[in-house]
Amino acid sequence: MKQITRQRLPLILTGVLVLLAVAAIGVFLAVDNTTQTTEPAPTASPTALGGSEIPQPTAIPTIPQLGIENPPQSGAESSPLINSPLPKSASAEGKLVAGFPTSVISLPPGAKVVSSAIATEGDRMQATVVASSAASENTVHGYFDGIFTALGLRGTETSAAPGTRATTWSNGTDNIVVATNVDDEMTRFSIFALFTAGPS
Repeated sequence: MKQITRQRLPLILTGVLVLLAVAAIGVFLAVDNTTQTTEPAPTASPTALGGSEIPQPTAIPTIPQLGIENPPQSGAESSPLINSPLPKSASAEGKLVAGFPTSVISLPPGAKVVSSAIATEGDRMQATVVASSAASENTVHGYFDGIFTALGLRGTETSAAPGTRATTWSNGTDNIVVATNVDDEMTRFSIFALFTAGPS
């Protein structure tokens, strides 16, 4: 059963990347230049931001063409970054939601959170955050490069929509995607992460 779960990892990661693309398009690009539709899950409600809608982690995307391509998967697996028991699914506006994996994903100093959420089922957790920083785009990416490299994750530049810079971090077990865009001298960024919890 565990082997089957591992085999499904690339499919679930694809879902994370789909959600990242939707969020990146909604946050960073002009609404009148993008036509998109998402079909939310029964218990999920989208978060409005600047006239656009950012789906919660449980939303089911229906966009046929997305700006971010699937990154290559790491062949080796390492120790998971989080352990059971996992917190309940939840979301928050203007702050990091309770249960957010801050031991893995911290934010650059001075960053302002727009929204955050976690969705858990079994030994899986999806974590998302949308935020902005007055720091440069290179500084923001450099910050995440430092903290994720220290955790043993390998970063890979990921194809993204024009104007958006994306990097996927993976250790073979857990995956984190960071997408950034500069708007009005502010660096806006979205993070989507997929974790498989280890035993408690």
